[in-house]
Amino acid sequence: MEQINLNRPELWPRPTPFAARTMAVLLAVLVAALVGLYVYQSYRVDRQRQALQAAEDQRDRVQKELQAAEEAHRQRREQLEALRADVADLKERIAAFREAEQALRTRLEAAGSKGELVRALGRARAQQDGVWLTRFRLAGVNPVRLRLEGRADPPEAIPRYLQAVVAQKPYSGGSFRDLKANAPEDGPGGGEVLTFHSEAAFPVVQENGQ
Repeated sequence: MEQINLNRPELWPRPTPFAARTMAVLLAVLVAALVGLYVYQSYRVDRQRQALQAAEDQRDRVQKELQAAEEAHRQRREQLEALRADVADLKERIAAFREAEQALRTRLEAAGSKGELVRALGRARAQQDGVWLTRFRLAGVNPVRLRLEGRADPPEAIPRYLQAVVAQKPYSGGSFRDLKANAPEDGPGGGEVLTFHSEAAFPVVQENGQ
């Protein structure tokens, strides 16, 4: 039986020393891989940052558009409320005008005609000497305004004549509160004649034909 000596060097493979060049190549490959990974991660982070910025910009635009829409809606609502208020006020004015117009028509019908208004002024003039009317005017609806212009001698005749006017039926309910007289002028008989004008407001009420 043959024996084998295992301690002989030729039976075992000799270790090959790790070459420095191979190590340098492996290290370069590793560094390149790490750099590539860093660049890739940086690229991904930059893309995510851009996507996030784009989303934030879009959110800001949407918020601004929403705020603008809310402001426009608020302004339209205020305009609508103002328009409704104007319409309501206009309706009230129209109703008041129609009521006053009807009341004035009733007053004129009760007086008979515009000629009756003139005759009423004449009746008041007949009750008071020393007053000459040069002009009169009716204006307005509610209240009706009467303006008288004329001359008077003596001056005390003016308030007495105005009181006689408001005592006439077509002008009842009014009062002359605005009286202005100019400086005296020489009258035909050597006296002093005042020129005057006065206005009165007569509230229009439903008179039921009276």
